[in-house]
Amino acid sequence: MNAHTLEKTLPVAKILHDACGESIYTPYMNRISFHLVYLPALFNSRIMKTIMASKESPPPKEEYLSRLTGTERGKVELAKRYTEFPDVKDAIGVMEKTLTQQEQSENFEREMESALKNLGRATDILELSLKNQETYGLIDTRWMRDTKIVEEALQKGRLVMELDIRLDKEGEFWVSHAVGAQASMFPPFIHKMTTEEMQTKSKRYPLEDGLAAFSEYSDRGHRLILELKTLGENPEKFPKTVEKLERILKEKAVKESIAVASLSPGILMEIHKKMPEVPLILNGGIIPGISYTEKTRSLLEGILPADRKWRAFGLAPFEEIVVCASEESPRWADGQGIQTGYAFTRLPTDLLNILKEQHASGKKLGGVVSLSMISNLGHVLDALGAKERARELRAYYRNVVDELGLGKMASTWGQTLGTMPGLRHLKPEQQMRTFKKEFGESTLIYTKSPEKWAHKLPKELEEFMTVY
Repeated sequence: MNAHTLEKTLPVAKILHDACGESIYTPYMNRISFHLVYLPALFNSRIMKTIMASKESPPPKEEYLSRLTGTERGKVELAKRYTEFPDVKDAIGVMEKTLTQQEQSENFEREMESALKNLGRATDILELSLKNQETYGLIDTRWMRDTKIVEEALQKGRLVMELDIRLDKEGEFWVSHAVGAQASMFPPFIHKMTTEEMQTKSKRYPLEDGLAAFSEYSDRGHRLILELKTLGENPEKFPKTVEKLERILKEKAVKESIAVASLSPGILMEIHKKMPEVPLILNGGIIPGISYTEKTRSLLEGILPADRKWRAFGLAPFEEIVVCASEESPRWADGQGIQTGYAFTRLPTDLLNILKEQHASGKKLGGVVSLSMISNLGHVLDALGAKERARELRAYYRNVVDELGLGKMASTWGQTLGTMPGLRHLKPEQQMRTFKKEFGESTLIYTKSPEKWAHKLPKELEEFMTVY
């Protein structure tokens, strides 16, 4: 090989070497220079690559995760389900950042070990939150305005939630607390609109969509309460409406995770006839000042028609109250374009027996009656300084429900317990203590952020719940 050939070939070999063995053709290479310079350069560069790859460099993300222990993988999988739970969300962010920067980090293994420990602590808090929500009966009662809110609530670790259900003109189920299709008390009313009109002109969403979002979590012990505001305007068609509801629940594979609540005894009775295994909750429930006193009972039974023992009055189209003294649950076109409530001088015997049986059997969320009105009136009396009268009121109705053999539920009626009269000055742990003290440890609590109570106050809750 002459000097000219070497002069032209050596720079080429250097280029090839620097390019890590890339096959670059150059007219300056003859057969001799190719064998003497290019092949050794290519060989050496590939050896270097092999040597570098064989070093103890961090593996790809998937490979690293595959090397986790069973416990660690379990925590990662748990975190994936509850990505919006505050502590978990932060821990996932740190872990993902560590994984994506592993090639640039000299201390990757140590940083990843720390990230996994942090994730473990976060999922421990999550598990405690879920446990405490079940133990203390905390239920998410926010207005689920769209399926995104449902999904986010589940991702935040909310164990039990409620959806309000209404029917359109064609008998299709829609998630809506309000009677109006625009999420208000005003027209156009849902029960006056066709399914197509609801799809194109309303701000509501079909029950099926809400159930689809929930179904992703129904296998982990989550529960969904459907509050039926109505079964339609024709009581004769109630059975067909309930059959349709059951079919939807089965199609979405959530029936085993459902409880049904209603202000209407008649609606609950219709549900029980078709789906006797479904837990029942009587919302509205006990009304202070009118229920369970001999004086008001005899007065109302004397006024009401003897043939049916119930009467409705109110202000259409906003509210109606059904005063009930009947042994049998009245079948009424509840909630059709109006909010229907009940004031009982006694619970209808047919429904009472079913609720007692569910509660006695330990059915989760079953056999429960609301004491929200009692609770709220008690707080008002407290705020006015009539604390002894408030205690008497709470004790009286708590004993009434206990003697009936029913479970108890009370709603916070606001974003937090702090919105209620008499509680605004209290700290969160004091609020929960007062609320639980009124009606007993087992009382279900409807609140707007149950996971907040459960995971931020576990120690305080443990202390307060064991005192009373």
